[in-house]
Amino acid sequence: GDGNGNVTAFPDGEDAAATWDPALVKQEGSAMGAEFAGKGVNISLGPTTNLVRDPRWGRTYETYGEDPYLAGQTTAAEVTGLQSQGVMADVKHVAAYDQEQYPNGTNNETVSQKALEELYLAPFQSATGQAAPASFMCSYAVVNTYPSCANADMLQDGLDQQANSGGFVVSDWGAAGNAVADLVGGMDIAMPFSNASDVSADLANGTLNQETLNADVARILTQMFTFGMFDNPASGSLSATVTTAAHAQTALQLGEEGTVMLKNNGLLPLNPGGSESIAVIGTDGGAGVEISGGGSGSVNGSNTVWPLTGIQNAAGPNVKVTYTAGDDNGTADIPQAVSAAQAATDAVVVVSLPEGEESDFRSLSS
Repeated sequence: GDGNGNVTAFPDGEDAAATWDPALVKQEGSAMGAEFAGKGVNISLGPTTNLVRDPRWGRTYETYGEDPYLAGQTTAAEVTGLQSQGVMADVKHVAAYDQEQYPNGTNNETVSQKALEELYLAPFQSATGQAAPASFMCSYAVVNTYPSCANADMLQDGLDQQANSGGFVVSDWGAAGNAVADLVGGMDIAMPFSNASDVSADLANGTLNQETLNADVARILTQMFTFGMFDNPASGSLSATVTTAAHAQTALQLGEEGTVMLKNNGLLPLNPGGSESIAVIGTDGGAGVEISGGGSGSVNGSNTVWPLTGIQNAAGPNVKVTYTAGDDNGTADIPQAVSAAQAATDAVVVVSLPEGEESDFRSLSS
């Protein structure tokens, strides 16, 4: 994370879910776990198993889609792989953190208990039952008037009592609120940008009892002992090269299996020796290619291959490959660009669409 180099850039979470292949996702988790361990990191701040409820949510790319069953199965496979390498998983973000408005923590979500149980908690509970994640992360969301990190309905009832979780709960960065309320509500570790100064005072005056604090500490220590962190301290290094040919092959297989072609119409596969032509459209197809959606989960992309370049290399010298961004900060008309390309091209590859163009393109391509 945070732009670290010499690692493998795996496809995003939605791609992993689209493979419908838990065995392959487990293989990915194992490869990721090995890379974390090689870097000396003992906890992965993921996977994200929130549901995609609003495509404008900035973290949709991290998640496993909109179906709670698929998300739960995929999360369980990822966690199993990660933790097989001695690295703790931190499944996030508990729960109903599927859209957001800023500033954080000021917008209450009203969620029925039925929806909370059947949709938003379901992936977390499935992963807990099948893979026993070492930890979870609470979010910026306020659910039914209680901040996520002080929400006993989700953290204590949803995880501990219903799913029998033994994992500890950490806050997202800046998501912790009143330290005592968070401790009582089920959070165990407040990450940076929080203030725990009232814990000592509340212990002294009896507002917070020592048993509550001891139970929080016990959950943390239990997982640390379980993962051997006292007996076998981390031996990796952030400067280590941890990517391998096998990891790259796993990433490639994920990308291939997670790619969905809705319709072929007999065009593919192209004949490499033929005279077909291909139009690549979209800013992400060229120099604007992205390998991260933002946030801390980014890697050094010095070996990134543009989709345009990859298609040119795969198609060979006899196939004409043309490119247009099709978008000038949202002012150009991608459907118009696609129409023009279709008139003179055998295959059209649309790499990205600006907001608002999706429905027009679906109508055009139908």
